[in-house]
Amino acid sequence: MQSEQEYQQKMIELLQNQINSGQITLFDELSIQSLTFFDCVQLNKLKLDSCYNVVPELNNDTIQELQITYCNIQSILGLHLRNLKVLNLCCNKLKCIENISYFQELQEIDLSYNESLMISGIQHLTKLEKLNLCDCNLVNISELENLVNLKYVDLSFNDIDDVSPIQNLVKLKYLDLDYNNVQFLHTFSRLVNLDSLSLAQCKITDFKFDYVKLCINLKTLNIKYNDKFRLEDLQYYVQLTSLGLSCCRIYEISALRPLVNLEELNLSFNKILCITPLKNLLKLNKLKVQNNLISDFTAVSQNKNFGSFEIQEQSQPLQEQIRLSYLMQTIDSSTTLLRSIRKYHVNHKIIKCRHHVILKQFQKQLHKQNYTFLADVTSFFSLNNTEVLQ
Repeated sequence: MQSEQEYQQKMIELLQNQINSGQITLFDELSIQSLTFFDCVQLNKLKLDSCYNVVPELNNDTIQELQITYCNIQSILGLHLRNLKVLNLCCNKLKCIENISYFQELQEIDLSYNESLMISGIQHLTKLEKLNLCDCNLVNISELENLVNLKYVDLSFNDIDDVSPIQNLVKLKYLDLDYNNVQFLHTFSRLVNLDSLSLAQCKITDFKFDYVKLCINLKTLNIKYNDKFRLEDLQYYVQLTSLGLSCCRIYEISALRPLVNLEELNLSFNKILCITPLKNLLKLNKLKVQNNLISDFTAVSQNKNFGSFEIQEQSQPLQEQIRLSYLMQTIDSSTTLLRSIRKYHVNHKIIKCRHHVILKQFQKQLHKQNYTFLADVTSFFSLNNTEVLQ
């Protein structure tokens, strides 16, 4: 048990100083209660991480950024920061945000990972531009309806059915609704500034994209873990640069041919046999096709823009899953690139392979074909089911 003198040594007082930012971590209850920030006249940024169960009385008008994370706090009644612009309260035990309307200048707030959070009062934060409510067990988001300045919203991992309050947020650029109960897409028709939309594992039964097509600025679309849509509906999204379609029970991908602006494509964990339709996607530089049934990779091996190419063996025999010869064809067509290897880089070409058998055979083939310029091939490969040439 600590003596009174030891407790006194742990007490902190900050008075009349030039501090403008600070971080305090892993302090106990007594230490935090003893903190005084009122006279830190230049303090504008403060982080209190893992300071368990206590929120100090903060009345400083100069603080603009405050982070209180992993503190198990249940209330923010001690906070009176009228000029606060950024507030991070993630990973606590907040049930409600009693005096949140006090923070009229807030532009960003992170309330993620507060289970069973009630967000009543947040509707008064009309200057909010960024909002994170991930994993808060939310069902109703009607309070967001009038937060028309929002540009970034993360509502993933909740139980939201009705997303109609979002339709008024016309400045929205980023929207994450992953793992919710969303069933309809008509809400998105007015979000003309939307740049990134994620709808992974929602409950949309009618995946017609007529409404989303009105989002003419949409560049990134992630709809993994959905299998109730027609791939043909995506062919109108020619402006897309990133598309996530993993775990969608896709067998055939010819409908992706028109998406000539794609730079990143995730087709992993499907039933795809042929990737020839990707041949003319010349801007594609990152492709994930692991856990499919593909045996011929020549369609993409000739794409000089590739920066990352991920494959993986499924339950089928190695020869059926991926023929080593096609890997070698990729290398053969890039011999000049291989000669410029420096610290695992092949002129920014990366081949990722998640099965050590493929890697070992690949190494043997390199040696057989006398690629002596690869001084020590093993230094370029990892044989623990991770990555190759990265």
